[in-house]
Amino acid sequence: MKDKQQLEQKELLEKDAQNLVSYVADSHKKNQKNNHSFAKYLANIYNIFPLVYRKILFKDNWLNKYNVYKDKILSNYSLYKHNTLFIKSKAERFAFINSEEELIELLKINREVFKLPVKILGNGSNVILPSKLKAFVLKVNTNGWHLISEDKDTVLISVEAGTNWHSFVKDMLMNGYHGLENLALIPGTVGASAVQNIGAYGVEVSSFIDSLDIIDLSVYEKVNISKGECNFSYRHSIFKELENKFIYKLYFKLYKNIQPNIEYSSLKEYFKNKKKVTHLDLFETVIKIRQTKMPDINKLGCAGSFFINPVITKDRLMEIQKIIPDILFWKSDENLFKIPAAALIDFLGWKRKKPYKGICVYEKHALIIINKRTHNIKNSDILYTAKEIQNAVYQHFGVPLIIEPVIL
Repeated sequence: MKDKQQLEQKELLEKDAQNLVSYVADSHKKNQKNNHSFAKYLANIYNIFPLVYRKILFKDNWLNKYNVYKDKILSNYSLYKHNTLFIKSKAERFAFINSEEELIELLKINREVFKLPVKILGNGSNVILPSKLKAFVLKVNTNGWHLISEDKDTVLISVEAGTNWHSFVKDMLMNGYHGLENLALIPGTVGASAVQNIGAYGVEVSSFIDSLDIIDLSVYEKVNISKGECNFSYRHSIFKELENKFIYKLYFKLYKNIQPNIEYSSLKEYFKNKKKVTHLDLFETVIKIRQTKMPDINKLGCAGSFFINPVITKDRLMEIQKIIPDILFWKSDENLFKIPAAALIDFLGWKRKKPYKGICVYEKHALIIINKRTHNIKNSDILYTAKEIQNAVYQHFGVPLIIEPVIL
């Protein structure tokens, strides 16, 4: 197979070379016949060079001869290790991004050569990939944070989008910058946290975002936008709608003296006999609770919470309470209430159902769909199980469930 691909590449390069020779010869004849100036003749040849080199310069075999591009752009690259559901998937083109300059250069190459849709990938912990992703996938490897400014109560922190979210939360706690402890152990990157507006135990990340640096993938312009321009809402942001905007850097406003947020019911119960709760207590407790409910993503394929908790009317809530009297609910708006999707799924017995091709609901938390086989799984296998759950919940409760991971 490899020899065949190399032969095809060689034939293509030879064809391009022949086209170039033919073009130069034809141009020379036309220039002689029409008595064009030598300058115009050179101009004609120059105009074709970009077209020819687009075909030659960026082919894989050619790339290997140039250190600047070597190992940067990969073809038919396996994404199996780059998604936590362990879906067997390949990207038509793939590259790691380590700097803003590298990102812009690769975007220009894609525009001129591959002309593929661009997909940004963080840790792959909240995506459902197809078997073949016809796109130029850019894996964000930027990492690190800096203290921008501070006063006696607050700090402003800049953080690269590719930074691991949990590591960032831990770093902030260790430096005495607080507010994010409730969001500990959520998988993914800092950039993805804003896209999803992640939340847990009564806290959403948008509450602490001050602004973001974004790059327009179509014109390569970097702009800073405020939190208000992001249209944050429950598990949503404007970046779910605008795929051509890439979050490159985020700015967080955190607090030095804020009290730990233990208002969430399970946290209240956990700390009911403790007189003083520290930020470290909260951080460690959230980790413990999550570890009892969440699978180890290194052993079982998982994309975190698979469905968004539905927001329903008061009338619908009253109907559900007739079936599940003790169901939890939170007031979302004037006549709207949020309820746990896990309670509906669990009531219908999905934690006890046998896996479909290794795909099933996790026995410790009904909101999580896991991949037990961790190999040879397609997105259609996962989406089949998800659709079965959606249909069952809607038929029984009249509540539509929305899939939380991004389906590419």
